[in-house]
Amino acid sequence: MSQGLCPSCGAAVNLTAGQDEINCIYCGTLVKRPEAEAQFAEVKNSKFGGTLLIAETAQEGGGYTEALNYYNKVIEQQPDFADAWLNKGTCTVRMSKIGDLKIPEAISSWKAAIKFAKNPEAMKKRVALEINNAVTDFYPVLEHHYLEFHNLDNSLSEHGSRFMLLESALSLAMELSPTTTICKNGISLCDEFVASIKKAAGSDANAAAAQLFQKDWKGALSSAATAGSKGKVASDLEKTLQETKNKYEQMLAKADPEFARNITIRAENQKLKAVKDAKDATQGGIGCLMIVCIFLLICFGYGAVVRTLKSQGIMATTQDPSEHVQPAIFMSIVTVVLIPIIVVLIRKYKVAARNAKPGAEESVAPVQHSDSGKYVLRLLKVPADKKIAAIKTCREIRPSLGLAEAKKIVENLPQDIVRSDDREALEKAQTKLYLLGLEVEVGL
Repeated sequence: MSQGLCPSCGAAVNLTAGQDEINCIYCGTLVKRPEAEAQFAEVKNSKFGGTLLIAETAQEGGGYTEALNYYNKVIEQQPDFADAWLNKGTCTVRMSKIGDLKIPEAISSWKAAIKFAKNPEAMKKRVALEINNAVTDFYPVLEHHYLEFHNLDNSLSEHGSRFMLLESALSLAMELSPTTTICKNGISLCDEFVASIKKAAGSDANAAAAQLFQKDWKGALSSAATAGSKGKVASDLEKTLQETKNKYEQMLAKADPEFARNITIRAENQKLKAVKDAKDATQGGIGCLMIVCIFLLICFGYGAVVRTLKSQGIMATTQDPSEHVQPAIFMSIVTVVLIPIIVVLIRKYKVAARNAKPGAEESVAPVQHSDSGKYVLRLLKVPADKKIAAIKTCREIRPSLGLAEAKKIVENLPQDIVRSDDREALEKAQTKLYLLGLEVEVGL
């Protein structure tokens, strides 16, 4: 493999044996071997060439502090050498610790690299790649640290401030070079941040249950309160971060037409789900009103019967105080015994009524599977209480799936359910799964 530099933007290009030319991945220039090697030799033989070589060798070996010192020496000799600024930023950010993320300092160096670059647009792509790599490498470490120490004071606020720092850096990367990879990582970063807080809340809830079982009432109450607080924070953040996710999704839609189509379908599905939820809420309200009316009728009926019996002399009229207690006892019996029965009957009625509606809960039409199909229906996320329904629906969509295969799809996400050339059929199946509360997409 021959080392070389792109004459247009200065980025490294590697030409394998027998390869005489290659397109630079940053500026798109067609780089020929003699030009690349000549550019590399020019930099290597410059007044700072030896220092630069030592810096690059130290960086490749993970000696970021040493490499940073040598890059500073290169910059002292030639302040407008863009690649030295680029690598200085990379070494700076790689020297970060959990309590000291050096992203702002690194960004300062990277902005200098763009300023001095021969081809600023190509350098923007290189900087965006460095930022993206740093964010995707750092976040899992930060999340692990938070989950391990989430019960300490200020752990949540510190986790939040670190997330905001990473997200702002990734947002800059997207502005510099809005690639599909960076946009998708922005969406994932928001989702993973919320998921980490939910996971911590779940851990606190489990601790509360264990402490309660051990009769540690004080500890149980404390853990339960913490879980409730973190649960609310996660819920609020999920709503707030939707706006942040939207900016990544909108940029991704411009770069990826397939994603744009899925966004449109998702919005339509959300409208359908909202209509369905509103209808269920209305039915629930009507059911509650019916219960109240029945309860009142029973109470008034009881009073009317008692008065009639007394007026006919069938029931004796007394001044016994317990006489006034009897209706209260009767109403209590009605409340405890009759109302739950009525609630169960109303729920059964709602299910029966929904199933009776044409097409309301009917099975989704199966999709003809083809291994060479252009489009694929992909299952991304399944709530724990929806696994059985998901397995059943996956088998409806693709009848050839066995029970074990469908179960494997649902439990090892993300997974492709079915592949086909019939996009319309896949989108209908997608809507069915979405209304079940599952996260799905149709892609290539």
